[in-house]
Amino acid sequence: MSKESRVVIIGAGFAGLTAGKRLREQGIVPIVLEARERVGGRVYTTPYVDGKPLNLGASVIIGTEGNRLTELAASINARLEPLGDNKYLARPGQPALSDEECERIAEAVDDAFDAIKEQVASSASIDERANVADAVYANLRAAVAEEPDLDYEVLRCAADALSEDYAAEIANVSLRHVSVIKDNGGDDSIVVEGFRPLLRAAAGDDVIQSVLLEHVVTRIDYTGSSVRVVTANHGDFIAEAVLVTVPLGVLKARDIVFEPPLSADRQLSIDRVGFGLLDLVVLDYSNLSEPFWPDCNQFTTLQPDNVRHDPQYASDLLPRDAMCFVNYHYINGRLLLVAYVVCELAKRLEAMSDNEVASLFGRHLKCYFPDAKQTRPCRATLGRWWNNPFSRGSYTYIAVGGDPADFSVLATPCHAVAGSSQPEATDTITSSSAAGAAKSMLFWAGEHTVRERHSYADGAWASGERAADEITRYLHERKHHAVTQ
Repeated sequence: MSKESRVVIIGAGFAGLTAGKRLREQGIVPIVLEARERVGGRVYTTPYVDGKPLNLGASVIIGTEGNRLTELAASINARLEPLGDNKYLARPGQPALSDEECERIAEAVDDAFDAIKEQVASSASIDERANVADAVYANLRAAVAEEPDLDYEVLRCAADALSEDYAAEIANVSLRHVSVIKDNGGDDSIVVEGFRPLLRAAAGDDVIQSVLLEHVVTRIDYTGSSVRVVTANHGDFIAEAVLVTVPLGVLKARDIVFEPPLSADRQLSIDRVGFGLLDLVVLDYSNLSEPFWPDCNQFTTLQPDNVRHDPQYASDLLPRDAMCFVNYHYINGRLLLVAYVVCELAKRLEAMSDNEVASLFGRHLKCYFPDAKQTRPCRATLGRWWNNPFSRGSYTYIAVGGDPADFSVLATPCHAVAGSSQPEATDTITSSSAAGAAKSMLFWAGEHTVRERHSYADGAWASGERAADEITRYLHERKHHAVTQ
């Protein structure tokens, strides 16, 4: 039997849940479907073996100044820990560089990245094929020319950590559009007790408790005056409007069949926007009495070229120029390290067991801390976002050859057009068009629909509220249309 509602929301991540709250505030109670056995989407805070919360998804507020998440955290007394200065271990077997040396490296990389933003802002002729990596490395070489005591290989490796910002190799990130994201001021900060309390505060218990879990959507038919949402194991749902908030990776994989098919323009945008991979790897050292790593909230191991090919280390080092570790012992006393792993290395680790991952990190860290008696963690826990069929990656970026206009295309509502060669038409719901109001509509939200804050949780939040407002206007006009017929 089909279940009916005025609105169905597909996906119970930040966008879907906050849209649900906004709709309830307007007197509209949606049905919220979630494929997983939990709410949150890419916000995944789970109890760890010590009973304390652990983030395997979103964990950091990027740019705390002027960020709604910062205000939300303050309202519930959630503790934020700024990610301060980074300690660099430039080569295996050597101690961490001095504070002064680490500061110079960080400043050189930051200056190189800031310089490319200035170059892009002052030039109207950046080749659409240009990438961030080439520009950053060119600026780093220029910095070494001015300060010959700087080590270019160390700087190049340190710049590899920029891949964490995009969940992608910086060689795949568009230089032309590097400044599209709005940068908030303030330190990036970890939410120490986990991101889940922020999600709960933003969405409210009523919405969260109403979510129908383990409802896997396989097909959406929006050809008629209502939308039919087909699930794999819980029947069909009928609605006047459907809000689609599934991650871009799911849309790229075409795991949901749309009838009629999405328009060529929308499909092009889905294919063209980059969707990267970043996995958090939690390394548990609770079997140790004290840490063997530096007493700071984060450190990074670097691999200059001559190290990577050194037979003494080649078989034990993880294949990334930079590997960042967040030190939870410094943050809250827990003997945990959390490694940030991106791209192909993350995919490689996802093909392994947690036990194998623990061994790999143990060998890697032994190269940098040879005097430590035990570098293998007693357990490792991996986020595994690539192999998750309900995410298929982590977050979006503008790839080389991409276009920021794609975010607007992905955010625009749509409806079917009978007899048209264009199977989907867009309707921004700005007027009480009788033709538009009589049709069922698909609406779209998620971080991949936000130009200036794509890839961020606050961007997903804003998109959910924007889509809820569009739905409210649409339903009002649809009701008005029905009354006047």
